[in-house]
Amino acid sequence: MNAGKIKMLSALLLVFVAFLVLANVAAALPIENVKVEIDDVELEEDQVNRLDIERGNEVKLKVIFNSTADLEDVELMAFISGYEYNDRERMSDIVHIYDMENGVTYVKTLRFTVPSKVEEDNYKLRLVVSDRYGDENVYRYNLKIDVPRHSVVIKDVIFSPENVVKAGRAFIVRVRVANMGEKTEEGVKVYASIPALGISASDYIDELDTEEEKREDDDARTAKTSEELYMRIPECAEPGEYTVKVRIEYDEGYEEDEETYTIRVLPGEGCEVPGEEPKVEEQTIINVGTSSQEIVAGEAGAVYPITITNQGTTSRVYMLDVDGVADWATVKISPTNVLSVGAGETKTAYVYVSAKESASAGEHLFVVTVSDASGKSLQDINLKATVKAAEKPGYGFRFDWARIEGGLKVTLIVLVVLLIIIALIIGFNRLRGAEEEEKEGSQTYY
Repeated sequence: MNAGKIKMLSALLLVFVAFLVLANVAAALPIENVKVEIDDVELEEDQVNRLDIERGNEVKLKVIFNSTADLEDVELMAFISGYEYNDRERMSDIVHIYDMENGVTYVKTLRFTVPSKVEEDNYKLRLVVSDRYGDENVYRYNLKIDVPRHSVVIKDVIFSPENVVKAGRAFIVRVRVANMGEKTEEGVKVYASIPALGISASDYIDELDTEEEKREDDDARTAKTSEELYMRIPECAEPGEYTVKVRIEYDEGYEEDEETYTIRVLPGEGCEVPGEEPKVEEQTIINVGTSSQEIVAGEAGAVYPITITNQGTTSRVYMLDVDGVADWATVKISPTNVLSVGAGETKTAYVYVSAKESASAGEHLFVVTVSDASGKSLQDINLKATVKAAEKPGYGFRFDWARIEGGLKVTLIVLVVLLIIIALIIGFNRLRGAEEEEKEGSQTYY
């Protein structure tokens, strides 16, 4: 076989192989003049200079492009990968299927939010244009996700009771907030309200550290929970669902974050029905010995005496219920939470509160509700316990009554022994003195 034939066969073989390859590769979509903008800033594909965007903000992506042929079932998607919780909070958006005509320019807008928990780093925005079968067109743009200077978010809200509360009863809110910005935040105001009922409560969180401070110091805290925000549902509130607004203000009050929740209010027992004569209740006087005490976590608690005087003419039954302690303390009421008080009598119930070892240090509010036998609330008593962390072994001074008792016993025994020794010494001295006197009296003088 001569060289010419070999070259011809080789050329035919190459053409055949190329034909096979092309036959198995779908053609890319004929998309042209793709222009991408974020907040009116045009992006250049794979450009070294990255666009800075702050986490916690919405990204508005404007895409302008056209096709050189008629296309069907086209889909446009934009996304950012690399976020730890992308399966729950995806940074992506997609435009519904549509058809494209040759020579027509299309403008599409995609939106997604950059979660506040995304790590500060470099990321790549990918824009994908595809149809049912053809090769997708992928366009890549470099981004820098940055940390905002000031950013505080509401992470969680705790209600007590959780979602249902009876009219006339206490409603307590605790709010957990986190600092997601690059600056330490001081004086964060936490505010809760039920606008339809005209009730509200507020508190301040002194300081929230930054993530950078947390990495350098394990004791730094980027997230904290507010003290209990106490509100009382009006006695005659209409049953139904109500909106609870929780708002935080930070950065000297110039910035805020707000969330809304829903609770259900049940009818109260003590509201008078319009048109009916008001019932004459027998007089009851309720007094509290002390409304604020200190408790050491994991140790003996404090006692709150509550005295009830029945000034009526018949015996009455009173019930005591405690709300707002489930998360941080255990409660016992002695002699019982149900008191039968005769006419003109006074009885005292003792509310024992012990802080759990896991209780957070600081002020804790709770409510003791005194009701009559029908369950009608007579009075909500607001009480406060200041929880202190238990002292570590070997530090500070603590009374150990067992040791003190043992020490007293030893001291008493030593004193008794000393008294016996002193008595013996005195006795021996007296005996010796008597013997010397006898000897002197028996001497003969000449």
